[in-house]
Amino acid sequence: MFSQRPAGGSWSTADSLSDGDTAIEDPSVAINTSGDVLVTWQQLINGVFAVKGRYWDADTESWSSIETYSNTTENLHGGFAEAALDTDGNAVITWRQANAVEGTQLAPKGDIVARYRSNSSGTLGPITQLSATGHDAFNRSVELDRKTVAFLADNSAVSTWYAFDGVDFRVYAAEMDSQGNWGTPVALSASGQHAKLPSLDVDDRNDGAVGVVWVRSNGVHKIVQFSSKSIGSDVWTSSIDLSSETETAFWPVIAKDGLHTEALWSRFNGTNVSLSSVSSKAEVGTNTIGGSVSGLASNESVVLQNNGGDNLIISANGNFTFANPVDDGNQYAVTVLTPPTQKTCSISNGSGTATAAVTNVGVSCSIINEEPAKPVITRTEEEDGTIILYVSVSDSGNSALSFFTATCRSGSNSVTATSTASSITLSGLDNTKSYICSVTASNENGHISESSLDTVSITPEAVSRGLPVWLLYQATQ
Repeated sequence: MFSQRPAGGSWSTADSLSDGDTAIEDPSVAINTSGDVLVTWQQLINGVFAVKGRYWDADTESWSSIETYSNTTENLHGGFAEAALDTDGNAVITWRQANAVEGTQLAPKGDIVARYRSNSSGTLGPITQLSATGHDAFNRSVELDRKTVAFLADNSAVSTWYAFDGVDFRVYAAEMDSQGNWGTPVALSASGQHAKLPSLDVDDRNDGAVGVVWVRSNGVHKIVQFSSKSIGSDVWTSSIDLSSETETAFWPVIAKDGLHTEALWSRFNGTNVSLSSVSSKAEVGTNTIGGSVSGLASNESVVLQNNGGDNLIISANGNFTFANPVDDGNQYAVTVLTPPTQKTCSISNGSGTATAAVTNVGVSCSIINEEPAKPVITRTEEEDGTIILYVSVSDSGNSALSFFTATCRSGSNSVTATSTASSITLSGLDNTKSYICSVTASNENGHISESSLDTVSITPEAVSRGLPVWLLYQATQ
């Protein structure tokens, strides 16, 4: 049954939108600012639930005939439908449908699918699968009926859902452009966090945004998380926790009004159940600030700031977006608060005046190029015209050692030799002179250490090669 009333008016007599002797349940209503309405429901027909609906045209003040949106040719169950209307009366209907790959109407897995309805002709577009094949996806639940699909001011649309990917539940979102083409789904929650029950809302600004909240687990408690995306941005903001990590939060809902965002949820502190809310100013600005990070190894992270705050922890290479956008005409300045251990990070295109979404900030992290530690000459050996130096180095300077350079000096004369090993041989020395020697180390990054401490004076030793001829003669007499 359906009843409506104009602003300040009275409720109309209830209309019966669908009659039958089988289950007709789970109605959902979408309305736009023009007064157009789309009502959807699920109805059991020949043992299979189908998604049905009727459209109310505010201009003609009339209902369409009953329309079928789900796949009935393969006898696959469809249900939990939800619709959204743009200002022109065009609609997007989303629902959970039994997975056709499973080949049965009661398939153990379900997909989130969508269908576009044109108001101008009343025609239906093709059914588009939004969730990934193989996932078990849900857009709503029996206990929580929240908005999961909506149009933005530019007549693009967005839908959110949660799905089991074979390991854990994650929250996803997909966008439809103004031509009705759906893009690739994006995971909003991190893996391994058992994230469920997303809901969304949008604002009606021309450069507006969509916000999504959901609950995830930290292993002990459920925590409300949030992510957003503006019309002009290509990326979602990194998810942030809204509720306390020491309390269990559940049933979150979000509302957006122009520049402001409000999130509300129930919480249990171990003794009492109460309501909590937060007014977010993450959407105060109109231009998101982001870019990409490179040079991070596994288990490394970098902490960035914009305008001295809005800390953002990034733990993998790829795109990033700060949570707080920047108003038109205001400055942005991206800096590195905490680089990875033993690394330095440089930033390109990191500052300027925001006049549109910024997506080209570049953060490149690399190993700090340090010079090796000062070598230590551990021992020496002297031979005929030769000195051999043995060295050790305690720190190679974040890069493997490539070679050693040794110099032995006697007055104004000097001899130099190099070696890739830790022993350096200097030849061609004068056995009658004393030498003072030192060593430097070079690494593969091209850095050269300080010179070692000088040795004490070293004199090469002449080596006897046999008895002199006169001594051999004496020995034979």
